[in-house]
Amino acid sequence: MHLVIGTGQPRNLKFAIVSGRETLPVGAQVYATFTGEYAFQQLDEHTFDAMTDEEYFTFRALAQDARGREARSRQAEAATHARSLVGKVREWLLSRLRGTKAPESHADMRSA
Repeated sequence: MHLVIGTGQPRNLKFAIVSGRETLPVGAQVYATFTGEYAFQQLDEHTFDAMTDEEYFTFRALAQDARGREARSRQAEAATHARSLVGKVREWLLSRLRGTKAPESHADMRSA
């Protein structure tokens, strides 16, 4: 999960990207949340009207960056999962070829 947060008030907002809610600084407002395919952005009318153009464009750039970070993070998780699965299948196949029992093999699960 990647969040775009802001501290301060409009006309003096400082934006940042954080990974997860547990890293939120005290007094920070969440303006955008990106989790997997889900994206939620919130700029209420009062905040939007009070923001400077620079603050708005900074927010938009950070939101785009956070979306990209979340996508790369999800791709890395999927690749890690795929490598792990391939490794387990490889171990199982090698153990079958050697005629030995694979550690934590699926055969044990079937007999349980």
